[in-house]
Amino acid sequence: MSGASPAPSASARRQTALYRAAASCISNHCLATPDVESIFIRRSVASGEAQFPWSDVDLGIVLSRFASEEEEGLALERLWTRYRLARLLFPRLGEAEVHAHGSLEESAIDDPYRASIDRRAAIPVLGAIPPMPPVPIAARDAIRRLIFWFDDYVPRSLRQKNHRNARKFAIEIWNAWRTASGGIAEPYLTRREAEHHWRESSDAPLLARAEESAGSAVRVCLTLANRAHSIHRPALPRLANPVSAEVCFLPGTAPRTLHLLPGPESEIPDGMPRPRDFVMTPEALDLFLNTQDPFLWHGLPAQVQDCLGGPPSHEAWLHACHRLASGQRLRVAGFVGTTTGRHQRRLRHIERILSLLERGVAPPTVTMEGDESSSEVAIPSIGAYYRECYPALLREALSLRARAQALFPASATGSPIG
Repeated sequence: MSGASPAPSASARRQTALYRAAASCISNHCLATPDVESIFIRRSVASGEAQFPWSDVDLGIVLSRFASEEEEGLALERLWTRYRLARLLFPRLGEAEVHAHGSLEESAIDDPYRASIDRRAAIPVLGAIPPMPPVPIAARDAIRRLIFWFDDYVPRSLRQKNHRNARKFAIEIWNAWRTASGGIAEPYLTRREAEHHWRESSDAPLLARAEESAGSAVRVCLTLANRAHSIHRPALPRLANPVSAEVCFLPGTAPRTLHLLPGPESEIPDGMPRPRDFVMTPEALDLFLNTQDPFLWHGLPAQVQDCLGGPPSHEAWLHACHRLASGQRLRVAGFVGTTTGRHQRRLRHIERILSLLERGVAPPTVTMEGDESSSEVAIPSIGAYYRECYPALLREALSLRARAQALFPASATGSPIG
């Protein structure tokens, strides 16, 4: 590699400045209350890659310290009400990652890859950002970020023939690949920087392939996933023909179609995928199960399970339970999505898996049946969720997280990444 990455254009700098000014205004005039300790800008607007009108302003919000979970829940309800009004004033206000006092460290342990970017790029607009501890990024952390893009993002770009997005995802995936393979200790901060280094590397022909079309970019994404598999998991048997099947993440969730391809260059069966479909090779699916969501294993039909080298590892289940029992995930109900019913169900499944792991039973050998009573339980509104459900769920999540932490080897100090 040679030379520094190119500076952003004057147009990009103007657009970024506009977004940052809007974020500062919204934060100081709509969200600033005694409940909030600090607010910072995250992701593309923080890194200087805002593009009007596609970019959203994503924020990090740190709550003040509260005496009880009940007080914290009421504060979240008040903040959500203000955030909803702020979105009406500025529709490009995107997602907010809401932290309780001290949870930035928890998030850094759960996702060192994203935490690395936030730590180096976040821009404060209200108060001071609490220290974000640097956590080493293990190969599995970078691979989990690499495979993240195959859930929704990559198949949607293929369905819409959106070359701009498919190419963008390819750059994100290459950045994660470079980190996972040891080429860099921390990911490049911007896609512009990652693209520059990719173009200057011996991998440049792969980038040229990604620039041909949306379909070519998706095949590059699959190629990089297969590479990552070779450094994290044992080789899989070659799949002879494409396999398509209905799968579920968890019992009771809506089914999605999985298109499993023998290789990155294979034709996608039945035409273009729907936006919510998976499009993967066996290697990509194996990575998804072992770094992102082992719970999917119970929703895979036997014909798909037979394409893999085996069920998710004990380590994969343990990491997933620890990460998914984070209190951070309970705070996003009104700030990242609008779903409140899934949180209790997620914690119920984590408890079942941890009970098996504590008894030395392999979770894949047990069928995870759906809870028939769940359909009879009313899904609370977001306000009611924070006010009435959040305190008990937070206490349950913290207990589950402690149980998961206790199962990690003693050599894993300060982090479950051991």
